[in-house]
Amino acid sequence: MPAPKRLDVLCRVLCSDSFSDYSDPPSGSSEPLLLPDWKKSKEGMKMVVQEEWGRKLMLNEDVWVYLNHAFQFVKRRALFSITNGEIGLGPSAAKAGDVIAVLPGCPSPMVLRPVYMAEWSVGAPAKLHSTAKIYGNPILKGYKVVGECYLDKLMKSAAILGPLPEEYELDISLVKEQKALFDVYLNRRSGEFQLKDPRFEKLRIERGSDGKRRFFVREGPILGAEETTSTHVGGGGIRMRVSELDDEEVLVMGIDLKPLDLL
Repeated sequence: MPAPKRLDVLCRVLCSDSFSDYSDPPSGSSEPLLLPDWKKSKEGMKMVVQEEWGRKLMLNEDVWVYLNHAFQFVKRRALFSITNGEIGLGPSAAKAGDVIAVLPGCPSPMVLRPVYMAEWSVGAPAKLHSTAKIYGNPILKGYKVVGECYLDKLMKSAAILGPLPEEYELDISLVKEQKALFDVYLNRRSGEFQLKDPRFEKLRIERGSDGKRRFFVREGPILGAEETTSTHVGGGGIRMRVSELDDEEVLVMGIDLKPLDLL
């Protein structure tokens, strides 16, 4: 990953991508925004990481807003890296051997700990262990929830729909008709905003016999599809909305889903 991209990821990770970049903030409000500005925070972090160690930093107010905000997020949490080198922010109790899962209905990825059962000798009682380093024949019994986490490439439904097209970025805007803030998608090339997630525009769509629209992320047989019946998510897909203002739920199909036993 190029150095500027790594800095972007670090800046987002330290405060779980919680910024105040409203494209159309509420008018007439005299209250200052409590969240840091994304662009100013990124420039501030660039100053911090490029400065010589031990040298006194002269930071402006915008950078201090970000650093103070990030400090609230990292308290009782820990930075971690996964096998491909990407970094994230998770519970301080996380440790090597834990796994990260995206659970339908959860707003954040979850850190899970595999729990194994092993018999140490013939006739001896089985014991539960929260580690993969077990002698004998370990049997996976399920997973314990360690806590929620932030991993950049899994956020904003990217684990299901994939990353946003490069020309788009997710923003927040005031929809005046609703008098509320909603997620919007900014096309940086045209400068236009849209409420519909642009990732849906690239997916094949068909309408089922029940009238519900189905969007296909992947075609062909999917590993684990047989186990993900309507008992889990309804018709082997995940229910989503194309935009926050769209009341119609659609089914996103072609996703590798597997059941997990939580202990």
